[in-house]
Amino acid sequence: MISTHKESRSEENREFPEQTYLHFASEALLIDNNSLKRETARDAILGRVLGYIRDGWPQDIEIKDIKPYFHRQKELYEELGCVMWGHRVVVPSSCREKVLAELHEAHMGITKTKQFARSYVWWPGIDKAVVAVCRACSVCARAWQTRRSDTSRARGCGQSVRGRDCISIFRADRGRYLLSHRGRSF
Repeated sequence: MISTHKESRSEENREFPEQTYLHFASEALLIDNNSLKRETARDAILGRVLGYIRDGWPQDIEIKDIKPYFHRQKELYEELGCVMWGHRVVVPSSCREKVLAELHEAHMGITKTKQFARSYVWWPGIDKAVVAVCRACSVCARAWQTRRSDTSRARGCGQSVRGRDCISIFRADRGRYLLSHRGRSF
């Protein structure tokens, strides 16, 4: 009886690993890995990519939408029915809006949102999608304007920044430079 129980447990562990990169990403972004698996199988492009991962890639690809995957073919693999690129989940097109909403929820701005995304997910054009979402957000725009105006005031010429003297270099005409220290030009 004990040996039967151990055998059934070991078979379960081979089929469903306890912790994988897929689990890591799905927990961080609150995405169910079973729905990712289902949507990957339904996705026309990722379904083909999954087939290529399982059965082998052709010598060349003519389909434009598959080329970004073709260029990464040696780095793509399958994990629990999902396509992975390194430690990132390749997100099916039907799940991308939800993933973008999760990535953007904290209103971290374009750069930090891209960094966050690169830690967990990938798809062709993800950087452009993150930029579009952040630029369309009024909360992010207000935060960006506030940070920008604070930076320009803090580093104004002739002011001390964190106890240090301010030196500004301005490019003048014909490749000449103007150096300014505490409001005096050199």
